[in-house]
Amino acid sequence: MTKVIGCLIVLVGLAFTQVAKADVAAFCDTCELNSEFKTFAKNMSYGQGEGTEIYVVMNSQKDIVRQVAVTKELDVGGYITLATVSNVSTNDFSYYLSVKAAFSNPEYVVTMPPTSNGTGGESFLSWRPETVYPAIFAQPWVNSQLAKQTSFGALVWFAFTGRMPDSAIAVVVFLNGDVAKFQLINPKEVNACCSYIAGTARDKNGNFINDRTAGGTGASSGGHYVYPGPTGNIIIGSPTVYHSCVKVSNGSWYCEIIYQ
Repeated sequence: MTKVIGCLIVLVGLAFTQVAKADVAAFCDTCELNSEFKTFAKNMSYGQGEGTEIYVVMNSQKDIVRQVAVTKELDVGGYITLATVSNVSTNDFSYYLSVKAAFSNPEYVVTMPPTSNGTGGESFLSWRPETVYPAIFAQPWVNSQLAKQTSFGALVWFAFTGRMPDSAIAVVVFLNGDVAKFQLINPKEVNACCSYIAGTARDKNGNFINDRTAGGTGASSGGHYVYPGPTGNIIIGSPTVYHSCVKVSNGSWYCEIIYQ
């Protein structure tokens, strides 16, 4: 019996498979030695056919990431299974750390830039995917450039998504003070990166904005999380912190954590 038992396994489909790139990403929080990563990957490869597949195995407790190449060769009486372990690249490991950081905080505030006025950033009811999604996509916690470089990025992102499906939410503040939540679902494609979470639209006073014509159902959800501040600011609550957002002249909103 190996240490495979008790490990959380998240298998990701082969939609992002590329030559010499990762095919599967999984968590093994008891793996520390290369031999343990190798055994874990070989056990995962039970249904693998002839050829080589690349397994990215992550210990999210100690931040150890290994790439295991598992090769199966047809032999008399069955397959011979060989496995080699290597470190992931510096870029891939940096991306793993950024994804872990993104999922460690349930929600992130994203303010629309002044340049989005008139193009979908001025208010919630006028929001457009082609304006809002790039603003979310460009955030450091998405680290989209690294995600686009390799299939590793998408595999790791979706592995974390499978483990913590309610994380990685952008709380978007529009230029007029409207607030709405968007789920980040795909870090590789800006046009399909996100999805408005129905019922979360609020004006700067915390009142629900009927979203029936803007991607919602017309019913409020998510409770009260937006409040008017004493100085014209907006208070936004999340599961872990509060943000205070103030208007900078006639430009964008500036938000900072006020309580933790």
